[in-house]
Amino acid sequence: MKILIAPNEFKGTLTSNEACKIIAKEAKKIGHEVIEMPISDGGDGFLNAIKVAFSDGKIHNIKVKNPYFKDVSVRILTSNNSAYIETAEICGLRKAKKLSPLIASSYGVGEAIKKALDMGVKKIYIGLGGVITNDGGVGLANALGVKFLNKKKRELKPGVRDLKNLFKIDVSGLDKRVKGVKFYALSDVRNPLLGKTGSAVIYGPQKGAKPADIKIIASGLLRYSRIVEKQLGKEIGYFNGAGAAGGICAGLFAFLDAEVLPGAEHVLDVLGAEQKIKESDIVISGEGKMDRQTCFGKAPYIMFKTAGKYKKSIVFFCGQMTIKNPKALAKVGIKEIFALEKIAKNQKDSQKNAADYLKQAAYIVIKHIEELL
Repeated sequence: MKILIAPNEFKGTLTSNEACKIIAKEAKKIGHEVIEMPISDGGDGFLNAIKVAFSDGKIHNIKVKNPYFKDVSVRILTSNNSAYIETAEICGLRKAKKLSPLIASSYGVGEAIKKALDMGVKKIYIGLGGVITNDGGVGLANALGVKFLNKKKRELKPGVRDLKNLFKIDVSGLDKRVKGVKFYALSDVRNPLLGKTGSAVIYGPQKGAKPADIKIIASGLLRYSRIVEKQLGKEIGYFNGAGAAGGICAGLFAFLDAEVLPGAEHVLDVLGAEQKIKESDIVISGEGKMDRQTCFGKAPYIMFKTAGKYKKSIVFFCGQMTIKNPKALAKVGIKEIFALEKIAKNQKDSQKNAADYLKQAAYIVIKHIEELL
């Protein structure tokens, strides 16, 4: 049997590549033919997923600032006059030793863009998601030469806390090279920057923001969006996806005229996922938490839909499952959903020992996988 193994990131525990290797090893033990294809929505694991698609792809290790302005080494990928940057590499939750959302800055993302410009590329794809910053891309723009000033014409402090004092945005110093480059923002998130479903309210808590912090972030981003609209003529508060990666998407649109693309669809298209699904007998996917968000443009759901198109059976592994009516997922061809929390002592144990539990789950399911066809 030919099995396509295409998991997403198990956020905070396993990369998509690690999860793929664990499941593939169990399938190979039994003698199945395996196609390995780690996937991503644009967030964690974006570079690892997409690099396999480029025979001429080159990984560059570069130095940038982390969200607290400490030097870190990160990767960017170049191929065929294009560069690929993963925001989670630079200011990601999985790399964070502390969470301070009011002062965390996206400055390092702007530095990575400058490094890509130095390489002479003409297209830059930025994978969004899984970050600890919530500054609306202000740090990113600052690294590219944009100044954010208060009434006294002094530059604001890094992060989102000081955005309430924003009075003027000076774009005269913006790196001139950006005019000759096309930018693409890749994300599965459709949330706006502002409002009840905005970046601060929905994603602030996972970045360490307390209720009082969320009010400060929301207020600062509102001030920021109003100044951007007044001075640059761009509405960044409420377009779909503006809130992705702590609002970095909004900043990319405001200062770099980035085109916003569905991250999962783009990655899967580049990977040739549809053809690989057609060639397979069964598809195995997965991610850390299966919830309502899974069905709103995330990579696994795109896999479900495509597999259903070719009437392929799907097996799904997840750390935790909160969907109340999993039977509804059968409509897109899911034959088996295995949540690791079923065999773990508790959720904390499931996360801490995710590799071991995924191995056990893969062994249990793959042993009887032919029954699912």
